[in-house]
Amino acid sequence: MKNFILYEPEALYINIPRTGGATILNTVWEEAYSDTSIGEWLSEWDKLFSFTFIRHPLDRLVSAYMASSLSSLDTFAIENIYSRNVMTSLLPMTNSINFIDKAKFVGRYERFQADLESITQHLGLEISYPIKYKANSRTITWQQCIEEQMSSDVYDAVIDYYRSDFKEFRYGIPTMGNLRTR
Repeated sequence: MKNFILYEPEALYINIPRTGGATILNTVWEEAYSDTSIGEWLSEWDKLFSFTFIRHPLDRLVSAYMASSLSSLDTFAIENIYSRNVMTSLLPMTNSINFIDKAKFVGRYERFQADLESITQHLGLEISYPIKYKANSRTITWQQCIEEQMSSDVYDAVIDYYRSDFKEFRYGIPTMGNLRTR
């Protein structure tokens, strides 16, 4: 989606929506950054330390849904999966518009603190840990949300939509009946 040029020290953050971007930009870089156009990659950025974060595709979907005003997870998923709007936060992380293949470090949201600490240490930043981020306040797991609010037909469509993310980032694909065990 959008990339961010970070200052002090200079780096490039490849922002995949719903993977901790607000925390990175507002807490760690304290708003010392500028954004770029969607789908833009300049060759001069190749020399910068670039990083991104990924997140389990179903957790990311539920996070986007919880931030929306829609009352139906099925409706939210279908409307976003079949939307042609590249501004959607639900594009697969492997979509070429994200430039994830350009990242020199790919962190995982599931180990956000540890991976963010690795990045800040690499760049020589001194940050107080732990950093608070929004995921800590969720009262329902993504597994519970999907089990309680998503039909099996929509679930199958979502799995197909994110199949490349599951494969590329080695996230297991849970079956609808086994969500709580993952």
